[in-house]
Amino acid sequence: MKLLPVLGAGLALVGLSLASQAFLFRHGPAEPRELSTVPGTLALEPVQLLHAQPFTLAVPAVHTYRAERPSYSAGLVLVLHADESFVTPRQALEPVLYLGAETAERLNTGRFSGNLVVLVPNARLADLATEPLFFGVPALPEEIDATLALLALSAARAAGAGPIGFPPAQPITPAVIAAYDYTDLATQVSTLIETYSPAETDLVNGLRVERLFPH
Repeated sequence: MKLLPVLGAGLALVGLSLASQAFLFRHGPAEPRELSTVPGTLALEPVQLLHAQPFTLAVPAVHTYRAERPSYSAGLVLVLHADESFVTPRQALEPVLYLGAETAERLNTGRFSGNLVVLVPNARLADLATEPLFFGVPALPEEIDATLALLALSAARAAGAGPIGFPPAQPITPAVIAAYDYTDLATQVSTLIETYSPAETDLVNGLRVERLFPH
């Protein structure tokens, strides 16, 4: 499995990055107790890409990890491994995961495994060869809009983040996950959570609860 250079929680090594400046301008500084719960700001974090697979939806879903809440009907499912301090969910600011200028939606917590299963709406397998995958500055993912996402991408590239690429051994699965809607997709992806983060049995069982009104 290839180690990928992924930026840590803060992209600024000297002063604030463009993305963090924009966030602070909009929201003001976070409370000290919130900042104390996120990883340090100086390290570049190695991340492993464990799985990548495209998906489609017959019924479009809403991207809740974006301020604009756009709809989408296709994208990528990624399984990543990183230090648990980056993948642990928080009730405050957390390192936002991006593929290029798109935010990734977390489907599990990654606790005890460090393995995170995410959805990247509207992404394609080809994007893995051109776009960096990185953790941006701590923020609330649902407040990231297109402007902030582009600023985060610019700061990531300036700090040295590059594309993932396609080495032969990389775990790319071109077979498309064809789902009816978001719930059906989550049910199918629960197999990946079970495989890569087996301690999350309650989450997996919850995703597999039979629908009262199946399509």
